[in-house]
Amino acid sequence: MLITPKAPVIGAKKRKGIWVPALNSIGKVSDTIKAILLSTENLDPRITYSGPPHLYWEASGKLSTSSANAWPLEYRDGVAIGRHQPEPASTNIQVNGRAIAESTNVQKSGTFSIVVDQTGAPDGKAIGRLPVAASSYMVSQDNGGAQIVPLARYNLTSKWQRIAAAARVTDSSRVRLWLGRNAEASNGQPSLWLTQSANVAAGNYVFSWFVKASDDGVTFPAGLGMIETGNYPYATSPIVTESTSTVTRPASSVTVQRDGNAKSITIYFSDNTNTTIPFNGAASVTVPFATTHWGERYMTRIEYGA
Repeated sequence: MLITPKAPVIGAKKRKGIWVPALNSIGKVSDTIKAILLSTENLDPRITYSGPPHLYWEASGKLSTSSANAWPLEYRDGVAIGRHQPEPASTNIQVNGRAIAESTNVQKSGTFSIVVDQTGAPDGKAIGRLPVAASSYMVSQDNGGAQIVPLARYNLTSKWQRIAAAARVTDSSRVRLWLGRNAEASNGQPSLWLTQSANVAAGNYVFSWFVKASDDGVTFPAGLGMIETGNYPYATSPIVTESTSTVTRPASSVTVQRDGNAKSITIYFSDNTNTTIPFNGAASVTVPFATTHWGERYMTRIEYGA
């Protein structure tokens, strides 16, 4: 005699619907495994971050330095925005990047003196100020005189902007980061630029610096210049050079632990894009390096998928 447990009995009370024996409810993995939220202060234990101290935007609007192996939450206008993707090792070969004193590496036209704001930089430290007439910027190389980042006028606001551009140095040459130049004058004066003590090898580089509108109608701040190798064509988080020494920052990494029977993760970003990474049977996956300039896009959450 064949007995089927919990089977309907012929002649018993009628029931609506379709009877399916011993069927368990199966939902999406994302419905049963809690997502990782990256816009909260506390980091989910399924995340492992490893990396050196680095600069990030804190809630006050200032650039702060993280602790080693810490992946801090970043803010925009006081609102939590998420966490930045990990970054490869990179070197800033532009020395004296604060541009606070004329030197071999910080040069200017002879029509003004650099004004130093001792606490005016994005990180609360020193930065140089230029005359408001030096309202344009560019990057050029001495050998051949090429404008590798063409002359353009600033569009400044009361908030810090980071000018970031990828370009190729075509010949071994010193390079000029024109933090300010008067495009209306034939001689470009007043102007201030960062340069190097020796030629930069021909190759691909990312150039960047910070700038903000004048708050006194006379001068405006510009500095924290970088000529970067390591993540071309994207600028990484700021590497500040305080003297004539270059600075190298090691790579960082983020791994996400597999949860349950998840087959993949999907990372969502602040620009409404996302990317999916399969586990392929592994116990964890590694988040890829950033593919935008630092500060342009943040990770907001991670969902597990079937």
